[in-house]
Amino acid sequence: MNKVVIATSDAERALSIIRKAVAGQDELEIHYVNKYAPTVIYLLDVLRENFGWIERERGFATTENTRCLFNQLGVCSNKKIGIELRCTSGVKKTCKYYKRASEATFEVNTVTIEKAGGIRGL
Repeated sequence: MNKVVIATSDAERALSIIRKAVAGQDELEIHYVNKYAPTVIYLLDVLRENFGWIERERGFATTENTRCLFNQLGVCSNKKIGIELRCTSGVKKTCKYYKRASEATFEVNTVTIEKAGGIRGL
């Protein structure tokens, strides 16, 4: 099961994030903070009415911010690397200079959705 974080009020952008995450999947876990709850509620309605995705479970999760200390507008600012490198989740896994910007954890809302059988995909 894939997990996505919705941290935007732009419903079109959030739907694009979800579309990429559900490719070939039958379920998805969406994480969001209260600030973006109206966007997520709207998206759940769109996904249910137009694509047959149904809400299975709601809850809370404790998570951490994995933003790198050297991430400046999506690009690594560490001079030791020597090249301009996009700071993505894949790069974070292999970068020997990766360092979390904050050790703090916080609580987020979660909702798990699943594809209803026999309905066209997203």
